[in-house]
Amino acid sequence: VMQSGVQMLVFYVYPAIAWEDRSPIESVKKAFKHLKDLGEEFLIGFGGLEIVLLFLLFVPLLLFVAAVHIFKISIPNITFEGFWLTIFIFVSIVFSIFVFLQQAYAAILYLWIIKWQKEMVNAVVNKLPIPEIKDVKIPSLVDNICDLNPYKR
Repeated sequence: VMQSGVQMLVFYVYPAIAWEDRSPIESVKKAFKHLKDLGEEFLIGFGGLEIVLLFLLFVPLLLFVAAVHIFKISIPNITFEGFWLTIFIFVSIVFSIFVFLQQAYAAILYLWIIKWQKEMVNAVVNKLPIPEIKDVKIPSLVDNICDLNPYKR
């Protein structure tokens, strides 16, 4: 669990390096500052992704056990090595999906912060009340809207 938390934090630092051309130290400082603003969402996403991982790992396993023991579905002769190779490939695919979901979630949180900062600047310029982060629409990675454009540091 600790490793996954550190992984998500690292995935949150990468956008600052890539998208804002910041140094690694500046990016880490910015990540910790943003975690104060989005700590609850970070923890909810972290916990939710752990549940997704358990679901992806154990549901197919339960279906396999049910097929063999409850429904008496016979499995063709499979060698011990073939069985473990299949397990290795399956777990590799599941963990690849899990890491991708962590990266995507961290990127969405980062884009949300950038969008919120833009809205705060617009509010100050137009003498409007400064919005809370919860008032800013969460960006999507799959829409056709470039949330970084135009972004100037």
